[in-house]
Amino acid sequence: MGMFDYLQIPSEFLPKDMPEWVSELDQTVMSNAFQTKDLDNFLHLYELTKEGKLLMTRRNFDGLFFSDEPANEPEPVDYTGVINDIASRYRDAKGWEFYEATLLIYRGEFVASLPGRVSSENIIERLISAMLDERGTIGLTIYFVRDFVENPR
Repeated sequence: MGMFDYLQIPSEFLPKDMPEWVSELDQTVMSNAFQTKDLDNFLHLYELTKEGKLLMTRRNFDGLFFSDEPANEPEPVDYTGVINDIASRYRDAKGWEFYEATLLIYRGEFVASLPGRVSSENIIERLISAMLDERGTIGLTIYFVRDFVENPR
């Protein structure tokens, strides 16, 4: 499985088709936060604020264990790209249940979310398709699309 990071995501930034149990997760409990392998993979805590800003908090590490105490105040992250994240819960004898979503972040700010896992190669097509389906118009400017494709960070 390897290392990953935790990600707290307000439910309003998740795809509308998510199962009810996902929106009910208490993400302030670390084990309930989403997990992702698309960032540092050092068990840091990333948070999407209600304003859509991506913040990161490092955790203290003594060489053997991570502390629950943060090593710093949350700081903004200048990240552009996709973040695939997974929520999970244990369902009695039926085993585990998983939910995957993809977030598009541009210069540290939330842009959109899509259900399922999406690679950066097809994100633009999926994003435009989802926006057309949902709103009837494209909410992205040509500048954003060009900058995202030509200058991934």
